[in-house]
Amino acid sequence: MILSVFAFSQFSFADLSFSDKFGSVGDDNDEFDKPTDLAISNDGKKLYVVDSKNDRIKTYDLTGGNNCPSGTDEIIDDEVCFDDDFGSSGSGDGRFDIPTDLAIDKGNGDIYVVDSDNNRVQRFQPDGDFDNLEFGSSSSGDDEYLGTPSAIAVHRSSNFIYVADSSTDSISVFDDDGDFQFSFDDDDAGDEFKDPSGMIVDESEDILYVADTGNNRIRMFELTDGDNCPSGTDEVVNDEVCFVDDFGSSGSTDGKFDEPSGLALDE
Repeated sequence: MILSVFAFSQFSFADLSFSDKFGSVGDDNDEFDKPTDLAISNDGKKLYVVDSKNDRIKTYDLTGGNNCPSGTDEIIDDEVCFDDDFGSSGSGDGRFDIPTDLAIDKGNGDIYVVDSDNNRVQRFQPDGDFDNLEFGSSSSGDDEYLGTPSAIAVHRSSNFIYVADSSTDSISVFDDDGDFQFSFDDDDAGDEFKDPSGMIVDESEDILYVADTGNNRIRMFELTDGDNCPSGTDEVVNDEVCFVDDFGSSGSTDGKFDEPSGLALDE
């Protein structure tokens, strides 16, 4: 599996150009087995990669062309330097069984990792140390049940963590203590999710974007912290989640999708 790097002008987003790539199948510093997600730290200096079938998260320093720091290994021309990894196969604290996604808290840099086949989410400090918090349940009778958790997003303003579940076609919401708050599975008009597998929050607008994979669209929800839903939106859960709009449909032409699964924002 290969990670590709693209270079683009700040003012011309259409002029993307290929820059470099790294990775192949394996378990060495620059190798992966089914990488499923990546994120960059709040300061822009570290890259985290979910190395799913190797049951670990790999971390790379991004140097901007300076020399690789001591203790790291050069991957791309002193631009990307392997630093470390955390996690291993298992079900104990800090271990994984097919991690699929991660999200970084915009405030303190904590890392939330979806540990899919262990039916849970685990929290880690920015250096990869387990932060003594995990939540979710493998029991379908529990409110906090996570059958096949697939994606995660953190809303800093409310300290809520949103977890998509592709087996229940729903999104479960937890606070930053790991306590279950509520869940939702449609837009309050009966229009349901199908295999949601990607999410991200625009903190400046309090908008949650969901890759509604099986429905070939992206859905938008405004997060209100309990205030009334704004005009033009529909209440989904107790005025805390308000459906705004969706875009995309099945197809291969511009603006259409075939099972969209990941999202990123230019911030």
